[in-house]
Amino acid sequence: MEHRGINEMRYLTVAEAERYCKMCRKTLWRLVKSGKLKSIKLSPARSGKVFFDLQDIDDFMSSMKEVQS
Repeated sequence: MEHRGINEMRYLTVAEAERYCKMCRKTLWRLVKSGKLKSIKLSPARSGKVFFDLQDIDDFMSSMKEVQS
């Protein structure tokens, strides 16, 4: 199985999103809970795998950049 780089991926795991955003897991969850960042949960179970859409992350990061300008 070939491993793809983050730039070639559409959906990121929590760990990949942490590295991409340079944010800790707790911060990502706060953003999801506040509605500022969307997440995708594949299973309704508490332990279901969660992903982030790379476009949603990029949109959020751009909006933060605009606020600080």
